[in-house]
Amino acid sequence: MSIYKDSKGVLFSTDFLLGLFLFIIAIGMMINIIDNSDDKILNSLEVNNLERLTSEIADYLINNPGSPENWENLNDYNDVSPGLAIRNGNNDTIINSISFKKIKILENEQYETLIDRNIFNDEIKSSIAIYPFNENLDPITIGNDVINKNISNVVVVNRTITCDFLSSLALVSIINENRDIIYDKLCNHDIIDNGNDISELDHVENQDFIWICKEFKVKRSELENNNYYLLFNKESTKINSHWILDSSKTEINIENSITSPIINLNRYFEDNLANESSLIFYLHCKVPKKDKNKFECVLASVPYDLNLDNINIDYFKTQNSYFILKTWYE
Repeated sequence: MSIYKDSKGVLFSTDFLLGLFLFIIAIGMMINIIDNSDDKILNSLEVNNLERLTSEIADYLINNPGSPENWENLNDYNDVSPGLAIRNGNNDTIINSISFKKIKILENEQYETLIDRNIFNDEIKSSIAIYPFNENLDPITIGNDVINKNISNVVVVNRTITCDFLSSLALVSIINENRDIIYDKLCNHDIIDNGNDISELDHVENQDFIWICKEFKVKRSELENNNYYLLFNKESTKINSHWILDSSKTEINIENSITSPIINLNRYFEDNLANESSLIFYLHCKVPKKDKNKFECVLASVPYDLNLDNINIDYFKTQNSYFILKTWYE
C-alpha cells in the first residue's frame, strides 16, 4: 500500500514540476510579448513625433525664404536658416514655393551644413526630392540615402509647390503665362517721329501673321560665364514661324525659319560685342495669327557651371511640382 502511495506521490511531483515548467515558459513568453509591445509603443511615439517635426519643417521650408535675407547669395552658410521659398519682385514671400537657386546650393555639397546641421541639429537624417508635374523636366533628389532602414521608421511628407526652375535666367520670355505683356517694347524696325509726323511700322500685324518684338541688354563681361540659348517649344517648330535677332546698331531683315527647339547664340553675341561693352538687342518673332497661342519662345543666359543634361524651354517656366521630405533617425 505504501509503495503504491509513494509511486503516486512521485508521479504527482513529476506532473507538478512539468506543469510549473510549462507555466514559467508561458509567463516568459507573455513578458516577452509585453516587452515587444512596449518597444512598439515607444517606436510609435517616436515616429509620431518625427512625423509632426517633419511636417513642420516641410511647411517652414516651402513658406519661408530663410534668414538672413537673400542668404542664397552668401558664401558662408554656417549661420543660415535655409528657407527655400521665393520672394517676388515686391519682396513678398510666395507661399508653397521653392527657389531653384536655393535647391542647387543644397545640391552642391551644402545639404549637410544647411539641412542636417542648421535644421535638424545632426540628430535626424533626411532627403529632399522635387518631382515636376511636367515630365520634360528631370526630378531632383538631394540629401542622405536611406540605407538598411525599416520602411516603417522612415517618415515621408509630400507637398504640392511651385518651383521657378530657370525662369529668372530668361532675358526674353514669350510664353502662355505672360502672353498679355508680350508687346511691352517698341520694335527697332519701326520709325516713329511725331515731330515730323513720320510713322513707318515695319513689324505690324496683318491678316496672316503677328510680330512679337522684345528688347533686352547684354554685357560683354557676361559672355565669359554664360551660354546664350534661344529656345522654342515643339509646336513652334511646326507652324511656319520665324525669328530675327539684331541690335540697336544693326538692323536685319532676313527671317530665320524656326525648325529647331534650341539654338546656341554664343557666337552671335561674341561677334556683336567684340568692340562694345554692352549693347541693346532685339528679338523679333513672326508667328501665324491662327497659331499664336501655340507659340512659345525664351532667350536665356545660362551659367557655364549649371549642368543640365536635358535643357529645354520648360526649364524656363514656373512649374508645379511635388516637394517630398523624408526623415529618419540615425
